[in-house]
Amino acid sequence: MFDYRSHFGRTADRRRSEHAASRDRAASGSASFERSRVESKSEDFENKESKCNEPRNPKTSDAVRSIARSVRVVFFGDREDPYASAIARAIPDLDRAWDCRDLIPDLGRFARELDQDHVIIAHRSNPRPIEIDRLAAIRTIDPAARHKIILCSGDYLRYREWNRSRTKFDAILAETSARETIALYVNADSARLSTPCERSPVAILGGNHAIRRTIAEACRDFGRDPAIVVDDGDLLNIQESTLIWIDPTFERDRIDLFFGAAERNAIVALIGCADRVRDLEARRLGAAACLDFPCDLADLAFVLDRIDLKRELASKSTRRSV
Repeated sequence: MFDYRSHFGRTADRRRSEHAASRDRAASGSASFERSRVESKSEDFENKESKCNEPRNPKTSDAVRSIARSVRVVFFGDREDPYASAIARAIPDLDRAWDCRDLIPDLGRFARELDQDHVIIAHRSNPRPIEIDRLAAIRTIDPAARHKIILCSGDYLRYREWNRSRTKFDAILAETSARETIALYVNADSARLSTPCERSPVAILGGNHAIRRTIAEACRDFGRDPAIVVDDGDLLNIQESTLIWIDPTFERDRIDLFFGAAERNAIVALIGCADRVRDLEARRLGAAACLDFPCDLADLAFVLDRIDLKRELASKSTRRSV
């Protein structure tokens, strides 16, 4: 295997010690992965920490087989990472969430026991090449299986590993917007079953003329008419609509504008090459949803419908309480 660490001028002794430490960590993760018991519909992350040198026994294989046959949607991520937790909460019909703070474990034995098609989702803010290879290897173990593998990643992957990784997964989602659209990628048919009774009008702010026109035409195709383009001066006249704000900036003179608009309307912020700083700022100021931009128009349609569904549920709840 190619040792990329040698390119950083480390000594042979240090490389050997690091390789041994890495092997121990992988063994620890794999052994603890196999010992876990089945818990259906778990919303909490499972703790996989265990002793490194625990001996294997025949019960291990039975445990792995039992887990593999009782779950259909599984998630790997660091439970201490708020983005991983947000994605896990948004996954429909999640059976199991594994806590992976260091490396995603070697999933070979687990994958061999999958007797049906599964959805395997992983979140890594900065995925390592070995993690990408471990996830992608699930499909090679049983070429006849049709497992769906989804990677949610930070912006590091966008620049370093995108070309190498994009053919290995069914989808690579930006971590900043994965919580908004993960349901659509897990089960598109089920996600589209729930549609709002009425679709709210849409206003579009920001971007250049061509981008605004493209989004306006797409919104009309979604059944949202009128889809109007507005400027800053029109925001006070937009009430109880969904506002698509293209690439908002958060300079001092724009923060109050964004915050005021969010009090009157649901804002979908389309953030160009989103990172956590801008995503968190938009959410802090009241954005109803954030999408990495440019985005798939199907993702935008799904998010707009979901916002209207939340409005309808809130309206029904208010009427019942009166």
